[in-house]
Amino acid sequence: ASGIVRTSSLRRQLQHITREMALYYGRGSSFCKNFISENSEGFKKHISIEWQDGAEEAEMLAFVRDVLNSAEPLFGGSGAYYQRQRERGDVMSNEEVAEQIKKGLLSYREGPLGGCTRPGFCEKRKGLNLIDTICATDGCKYLVGKHSKIVTTIRLKRAALAHITPGSITEAMEREELEELERVERKWRPPEDNEMVSK
Repeated sequence: ASGIVRTSSLRRQLQHITREMALYYGRGSSFCKNFISENSEGFKKHISIEWQDGAEEAEMLAFVRDVLNSAEPLFGGSGAYYQRQRERGDVMSNEEVAEQIKKGLLSYREGPLGGCTRPGFCEKRKGLNLIDTICATDGCKYLVGKHSKIVTTIRLKRAALAHITPGSITEAMEREELEELERVERKWRPPEDNEMVSK
């Protein structure tokens, strides 16, 4: 409820196999009793206040760095939108970004393929997949995709596959996800890289 515990930490502490399971239990925090706020003096001194106050600014700074000031082309629904804005020279100011985040109109969370601009929880997440491959394959309107990110994700996915039992269900699922990521990577690949591959 405090917003201090990361999903990865919750997953490790509760020994969950998947991130989705940790997210499921984490959502239960909305029903928790806020024991900190009952002691108003203690609440004012608690780190969660600073954490919550700084969360919007951190989100704004990450969005400015990863989206507005990105040197590489952006893909996905939101990525294409902000890419067109950049090409027209119609880029939002830091103040405008902060205002939209404060009003809940914009959000930004970094992810394995780039980032997500969807405020609130995502309903597109599928099954046990730890990488939001469905965002890239189904054309999610909140995705800000980056070629450099998907290349890194593919490299890590290939390394992980080397440690999975061949012929297992897990191996089949991971290989299917890898093939989907490779298809998307080819679409996102810069033209000069495609020329080098064809030579």
